[in-house]
This record gives sequence, C-alpha cells and structure tokens, in this order.
Amino acid sequence: MRPRSFTLFVFCGALFATAVAGSEDEPLAREFYNGYLDQLPVEHARNEATLQQNLMQSFRRAVARSFPGESEQLLQNLTPEDLETERATLSSPYVRGLFREMQSLRPGPYMWFLAAGRYRVFVIYRSDPERFVQAETASHSIRLEEPSGDETAAE
Repeated sequence: MRPRSFTLFVFCGALFATAVAGSEDEPLAREFYNGYLDQLPVEHARNEATLQQNLMQSFRRAVARSFPGESEQLLQNLTPEDLETERATLSSPYVRGLFREMQSLRPGPYMWFLAAGRYRVFVIYRSDPERFVQAETASHSIRLEEPSGDETAAE
C-alpha cells in the first residue's frame, strides 16, 4: 500500500469510529429513527399480492384462450396455492432454446413459467408485475398429454 492510501484508509476508519461512538450519545434520535422504520408499511406483502393477482389472471386468460371449453373446470377451481410459478431468465438454456424455437416471442425483463394441472403457460410482462396490475405482453400455452394406459402398464 502506498503511504497516501494508507493515510486515507486510517483517516476513514477514524471517521467511522467517531460516527459510531457519536450515535451512543443520541438515544432519543436512535429510538425515534428505529420507531419510524418499524412503522413503515410492509411493501413486500403488497408486492407479493399484486404479483399473485397478475400471475393468476394471466394463467386464466392464456389457458381459456388456448383451450376453450376443456379448461373451464380447472379455471373455476383454481386457487393461488394450486398455481406453480417460476421466474424465467435468459441465463437458462431452456429459455434461450424457447426463444430460438418460437421466434414470434421477444424476451423481456419479466418472464414467468406458470403451471396448474396439465396446463403450462409462459408469460412475458412489459413492466414489473410485482408493482403494477397489468396484462401480459405475450404468452404461449401448452397442454401436457395424459399418459395412455399402455405406457403405464409397461412401467
């Protein structure tokens, strides 16, 4: 270390120690500040509810649009606990492969995989679904086929 860097390091350390020691002299200020922080609204719970609402509505819209008539029973009984969700990122080779195969879809910063029953949906949002109630920008739905009796008997 150079002498100047070392001197700067020691000086900053001394300032930090003084700031920490000075906070012990102000118990009312510390108490007020901690009380203020404790009374702030919990943003996480509100964001989680908005995200869950967006994902449920997107799943219902996409499945009803892709499989009309046959998905009504599932969609009527669908609860947030039944819906499996997973955030999708471009770092996943599966997501990159999905965009390579379906060139009509464009990647976005907010992408999710949704699943309930035999239905799977991939949704893309333009803005953060945790902060804003919104519809998906793009989606693609698939239905997994039920295994036939011959395949299950062979296993």
